Amino acid sequence: MNMAFSDFDPPSSWYSSQEDMDNDSEAQFAWNDARRASFLRWWRQHRLIASDWTQMPDSPLSAGVKEEWRIYREWLRNLPAQIDLENVEFISSPGEELVNPWSAK
Repeated sequence: MNMAFSDFDPPSSWYSSQEDMDNDSEAQFAWNDARRASFLRWWRQHRLIASDWTQMPDSPLSAGVKEEWRIYREWLRNLPAQIDLENVEFISSPGEELVNPWSAK
């Protein structure tokens, strides 16, 4: 479940009018703190939902791998508390390559 900006449809609330939204393109899109925070909340929520199964009592994962997922999910839950949104230190989920959602595919 690797997601980057190119997978993200920005909310219309980021624009002052429908015309601004219609005229926007990825090339014109500028990250600001509000957009970064909104995107991170969206990305984090999707990562948490996709990994819920890892913490279920009937999960087929070993105790060690389940603990790795618990740590990763804790990091996801703490993500909104990071102050410097431009320099978030991303970590990889267990068994996956490091995902940096600021990077385009």
